[in-house]
Amino acid sequence: MSVRNVSTWLFLLGMLYVTLAVNTAFGFLFSAKDLMMGIVILVNGSIYLFGLLERVEDVKKRTSHLLVGSFFSYILSIYQIVVVFSLWLEGFVGGLCLLSVDAINFPLLFSGLLVSFISDYLKKSFTTT
Repeated sequence: MSVRNVSTWLFLLGMLYVTLAVNTAFGFLFSAKDLMMGIVILVNGSIYLFGLLERVEDVKKRTSHLLVGSFFSYILSIYQIVVVFSLWLEGFVGGLCLLSVDAINFPLLFSGLLVSFISDYLKKSFTTT
């Protein structure tokens, strides 16, 4: 990938995950209020944004920040799937429904699954160069 593409992806994903961190910490849109998860998502956003602080000439370091951030985003979305499954299973065993739209945290779930495609593309670019 070119420096411009990597920098654009770093900025966009960094801002996305900082916004998701604020959304999750305060429970604004489609998420329950969860301060600790918001802090974890903020760390993920900072991985992307710290990649912008690397030298422009060093594309591999910027790309590695993008790769690590996308792995971490994918892990966060898998964690969210496990949380949803555990809530469903707890409700199934208890005989009531514990799932709600806020408990699922759709923005985090979808963004992590979409970012997983970026990590696959980046892995291919690391092996070819």
